[in-house]
Amino acid sequence: MSLSIIYRIYGILNLLMGLVIFFGTPTMYSTNGWGEFAGAVVVPVTTMAEHYGSHVFVLGIIAFMVPSWIQDEQLKTATKTFLIVQLVLTIIPIYHAAVSYIPFNVSFIIFTIVNLVFLGSFYIKSR
Repeated sequence: MSLSIIYRIYGILNLLMGLVIFFGTPTMYSTNGWGEFAGAVVVPVTTMAEHYGSHVFVLGIIAFMVPSWIQDEQLKTATKTFLIVQLVLTIIPIYHAAVSYIPFNVSFIIFTIVNLVFLGSFYIKSR
């Protein structure tokens, strides 16, 4: 699989994840056992989810488009930045699960494995 295809898959996944986070706050809230999604928590939690979801969505657009903007050799150089981004997007949820801010469940494990696969793929294909 080429580096540009990895970028496009990464972009599509982030576009979808951004939409889910942006529009799925009540479902995310209730399925993670964070209590009732009502009252004082609605505005701050929705605001943060929309904030994070829009960033992930924009990252998806950029990742999807980067292969069409630059040549293959430049893409390998740009990947160093994406490795840092992906590393942060992998480490922060692991930290949050370690301190019990988010549940350590099957969806977390799958999410972490997908992030690690992208980290490995970006690294291997950029060498």
